[in-house]
Amino acid sequence: MLFADLLGKHILVVEDDYLQASALGAALEEQGSEIVGPFPGLEDGLSAIEHEPVDAAVLDIQVNATKIFPLADKLAERGIPFVFVTGYNRDILPARFHGRDCVFKPVCMDALAVALATSIANAHGEHGHKIPPA
Repeated sequence: MLFADLLGKHILVVEDDYLQASALGAALEEQGSEIVGPFPGLEDGLSAIEHEPVDAAVLDIQVNATKIFPLADKLAERGIPFVFVTGYNRDILPARFHGRDCVFKPVCMDALAVALATSIANAHGEHGHKIPPA
C-alpha cells in the first residue's frame, strides 16, 4: 500500500547498521520518497539537515554508541516530523519524545511507512491519505 504523504518527500535516514539502513531506504523509495542518506552517525545527520532538503526523518535511537537525541531536537525545533527506530525498550526515550512514534527492530516496513506517513500528516494538521492499491 502506498501513502500519499510519503510521495516525493525527502526522508532523512540515520541508521548505523548498513543492512538495516539499506532496507529502510529501499522501503521508503518504494513509497515514492527521496532518501537523504542513509547516514551512519549523528554528525552526518546534523550536517544533512543543514545542507539537504529534509521533509521527515527516520532515526535509529542509538548510532555508533551515540544517542540521536540532539538531531531529534533540531528536527523538532524546525517542525520536521520524524520516527524513531530501535532495538531497545521505549523507556530509552527522554520525556520530551514520549509522544513520538517508535518502531521496533526488526523493523516491519509497513509499520514504518504507516508511522512516518502519520507523523507527516499530523505535522501538517491533516489526516493521512492512502492511495488505494491498483
